Amino acid sequence: MRRRIDAALRRPRAVRTDPTGSIDRAQDGLVSGWFLCPTCRPDSHDHPLVAVNGQDVDPLWSKPRRSDVPGGRGFLARFADRPVTADATVRVACPDHPDIALTMTVPAAQWNVTVLGGFDNVVWPHVNGWIADLTDGGGVFTVDVDGRSVPIQASVSRPDVQEHLGSDGVGGFQLDLGPVLGYGVPDGTMLSLKVRERTLDTATVEGSMLGALDDSCLPPQRETFDVVPGLDARLRRHPDTWPEQDWRAGLVALGLADTTPEAPQWAAFLDSRGVGQGAIAGLLAQRLITLTGVPTVDPLPSCAPTPSPEVVNGLPERVQSWPAAMLRSPEGGTTAPGMATEARDRVCVAGLIEHRSGLGQNARHSLAALERQGIHACRAPFFPAPGSWNPRLAPTRSAARSLEDHRVLLHLPIDRVVESLAAQPSLMASPRLIGYFMWETEAIPREFLRPLDLMDEIWTATEFVADAYRAVTDTPVRVTGHAIDVSAVQPVSRRQLGIADDAFVVHASFDANSTVARKNPTAAIDAFHAAFDHDPDAVLLLKVRNYQQAQSLAGQGCPHARSLMARLDADPAIRLLTGEHGYGHTLGLIELSDAYVSLHRSEGFGYSLAEAMALGTPAIATGYGGNLDFMSPDESWLVPYELVEVLPGEYFYWEPGMQWAEPDVAAAAQALREVRSGTRVQAKVDAARTRIAQEATMDRLGRSYAEALLGS
Repeated sequence: MRRRIDAALRRPRAVRTDPTGSIDRAQDGLVSGWFLCPTCRPDSHDHPLVAVNGQDVDPLWSKPRRSDVPGGRGFLARFADRPVTADATVRVACPDHPDIALTMTVPAAQWNVTVLGGFDNVVWPHVNGWIADLTDGGGVFTVDVDGRSVPIQASVSRPDVQEHLGSDGVGGFQLDLGPVLGYGVPDGTMLSLKVRERTLDTATVEGSMLGALDDSCLPPQRETFDVVPGLDARLRRHPDTWPEQDWRAGLVALGLADTTPEAPQWAAFLDSRGVGQGAIAGLLAQRLITLTGVPTVDPLPSCAPTPSPEVVNGLPERVQSWPAAMLRSPEGGTTAPGMATEARDRVCVAGLIEHRSGLGQNARHSLAALERQGIHACRAPFFPAPGSWNPRLAPTRSAARSLEDHRVLLHLPIDRVVESLAAQPSLMASPRLIGYFMWETEAIPREFLRPLDLMDEIWTATEFVADAYRAVTDTPVRVTGHAIDVSAVQPVSRRQLGIADDAFVVHASFDANSTVARKNPTAAIDAFHAAFDHDPDAVLLLKVRNYQQAQSLAGQGCPHARSLMARLDADPAIRLLTGEHGYGHTLGLIELSDAYVSLHRSEGFGYSLAEAMALGTPAIATGYGGNLDFMSPDESWLVPYELVEVLPGEYFYWEPGMQWAEPDVAAAAQALREVRSGTRVQAKVDAARTRIAQEATMDRLGRSYAEALLGS
């Protein structure tokens, strides 16, 4: 046996000549992959040899970590470009055993591509991706969209790409196309990542506030934007006395009080040049409107002081460009607003149609209600910000003519009306401009008086909102009511949420973007604990949309957000839901609950309360706000309150004398105990369902719209 072992040890072993590895990528200027010589130790040399068409190259080497290969290291060779006219043969060999090698043949068309790139994510207007210039050829990379070429650079580190392509000329890009284009593009629009004339990758736009921009009465024109003479007449309809004392008061009178942080600096700069306060307000107004990103109409009423050419010419050239539109002399003409033949059966619904919010739901309900009545309703979706304006509403003559026989129903936050009309002045060609506006306090801030006066009529959902508007404007205000549709409800089981079947579930929900102070979730938590504290069979199901906003506000010192976070901390009775859910799932949460509670300080309408009533879930709410249009003690549990002053920072805007409700937490707790006991519950639930079914249907909303259109 010993002799056989000794003989075996003296016998020469066969030498393996097949390497382990692969060439993952081979292009002019780059060869990458992984390589292990079977007869060498993995760490016996720094890198393999590389030859192209039999000629050795002298590359820059790196050994990126590769968790997917034996030994955990790959190779990356970057070298001076070697273009070929025929196929390129790449050979990667062991420096100690040159016969042990990998080979790859690359077609010339593929080899000679020295630039790479790709899109990672396109959610309009944000575009992310990566680019690589392998031979530092100085190629200009662009993202092409809607006929525009936007230059980009590798300005972001991308270790995931650089691991395979090296760091020179390689990186990521992040692009916000909103300020670049000014206007928006619809879903499905093609984006091309290019270098010179070569297309590296394509992608389609998703998440646009224009939606798919399906067939519409608005022309898909490609005219050059131009201020349409006559369309700014509406902006001059109700000139107010111009406040001369301060530029800020001037901007408030224009409905442009939401200035940029630089506005006070520009005001001081202009004041140092001898510009009067009224002219400063005019110049800053023009600057703010210019920042909408598209050519605009003059936002100033005729009573506003226009800076003289002498004043403007004395300013730096880049400042002179602000008032260019104001100093022009309109020529030509079109039919001025109000002069066209009014159409009673053609409506263009414009604004937040694609937005996931109560305002967006209002717009979509308007479309459905009009269609139920056989009234022509076309769509003009947009979001009031650069990158989301609708180019079909741009200042072009064909766009203006397309709306001369339509009434425009404008669904917008009231604080974005002036900018929206200035950026999309074709809306003002309508013979009747109707603003569908909501609001959530009894007082309307002064900066919104001019947007109200610019409308021919104002529609809203509740008497609470209508009374607030009627107090400050002579523009006719009409209450159209609202529609509730819970047919999309998707059942949600308690087991999915980790809640026992026999638990008493109280549900509350809010969107942190609607201000934590107004939605007042801490009162709901306090009422729940006052009613059922330490009861293991009671659960508070709290759904918070945009929870990160609540966290951010808490970090910034908002007392209401901080108070909420303190209550949520380690509270076993609360099931907190913070993810994004579809509308059907949201309705399912309401349906599975034993009670829905909203101790808001104010509501313009109160969607979730109406939905709870329609679904047969007992509704407990503050007895204040727009929810009183569909809630009474006969169908719900209304919580008493006292009026308190709204403090600065608690709402989006503040006005002296602004008040809202502070609900009685003890009374809310008693209402919760009453619902759990079953006292008079079924009678109220049945009455609530009946009322919503009678007063908040799409057919009734459609009839209200038809009456409003025919009666005006």
